[in-house]
Amino acid sequence: MAKDAFGWALRRENGVEVDEFNADELRQLEPTLSRDYVRGLLVRENGHTSNPFALVTKLFEQFRRQGGEIVSARALGFRLDGRRLTAISTDQGDLAADAAIVCAGAYSKPLAAALGDRVPLETERGYHLMIRDPR
Repeated sequence: MAKDAFGWALRRENGVEVDEFNADELRQLEPTLSRDYVRGLLVRENGHTSNPFALVTKLFEQFRRQGGEIVSARALGFRLDGRRLTAISTDQGDLAADAAIVCAGAYSKPLAAALGDRVPLETERGYHLMIRDPR
């Protein structure tokens, strides 16, 4: 907790509501919780979705209604004029742009680096397993 205090302070400063619980308070919330847990945090109004596909579909529809266009291409890098973005280089050619959001999963780190940003991102394979019939 001490090592991550700065991160939690930033969240709070930016309006994220976080409740902190000691061991006794945790037991009041969840009596069967293991005694191994001595501290807990509850992030209020933390969003989630039970249907990610439906959420992304709605976001896509709204994007299109507001004039957005989907281009199926692989981002390879960027064209810059000094420090100003002029285009996104893709395997389908350059796409004119004056702004970009890098959200390419494992490929975000090298793409952001092409813009001069250092993203502390590491990827890992095999961090979970799928069980077809958990019974």
